[in-house]
Amino acid sequence: NKNEFENISNLHFEKCHLDKTLNYFEKFLYKQLKSQSKSDESIGDVYEIIGNISLEKFDYDKALINYLNLLEIKSFEKSPDDYSLINIYKSLGHIYLKKNLLNKSLFYFNRSNDCQLKETKIFDENIYSIIGNIYLKKHYAIDISFHLNENNLNEFYLERKYFQDNLFYFENFLEKFNENCLLKVFSLEQIYLIIAHILLEKQEYFRSLTYFHQLINCQQNNFSLLNIYIIIAKIYYQQKFFSQSLHYYRQSLILSKQIQPTNHLLIKKLEHHIRQIIIPNI
Repeated sequence: NKNEFENISNLHFEKCHLDKTLNYFEKFLYKQLKSQSKSDESIGDVYEIIGNISLEKFDYDKALINYLNLLEIKSFEKSPDDYSLINIYKSLGHIYLKKNLLNKSLFYFNRSNDCQLKETKIFDENIYSIIGNIYLKKHYAIDISFHLNENNLNEFYLERKYFQDNLFYFENFLEKFNENCLLKVFSLEQIYLIIAHILLEKQEYFRSLTYFHQLINCQQNNFSLLNIYIIIAKIYYQQKFFSQSLHYYRQSLILSKQIQPTNHLLIKKLEHHIRQIIIPNI
């Protein structure tokens, strides 16, 4: 097939071109670092070029190193919410997202929002769309056994301010959900999930429970429902509401045997938690 051959040839040419370009700028950077201050703005420009080429090559590790170096130079003697840093924050957010480091990705997208709000006083809806999808990704992609970790619910990944900013935006989004049916970025179920997880990470457990409970009746995804049952059971257990915790661990066990009968590790963990509530200190 002639077209297929041409496409492969073009891809090969592009890859060779990128490799040569990257090699050139890496050598150029090496010379610059030997002759100039490491904080020189022109060196920052080279870091950005190498970072962008690395992104083109899907080399996210190299892209990350260069963008972090770029941020160090460009942020010198600037406040963290300086608008000139917004695109660097966005790039870092996307790189961490590609690397599936979701909490770090959230951190940098929230940093970009700081810059946006300081400059324009307006939320960046595109960034909040990404933030919302990261929370959904955390919910759907997470290993269920993660929720059985005793320390899980007490870990903080973002600054408290970012939790509050995200919560404010999505609660406001929820209030206005029915105002414009044409511009719905998220379904109602997805908004509940996002808000529930933000509240969970803020350690506002009982507020998060109100959203998780609402989600139970509208779940079509059994894996997600299983996640929700386990989260609810865990919250109740940590808050010492043992009968409620027992109920949801039992629901989790029933559902896990239906949809994941071969996941013996999960089933054993759920059975252990049930026994632990029925017969403490075993």
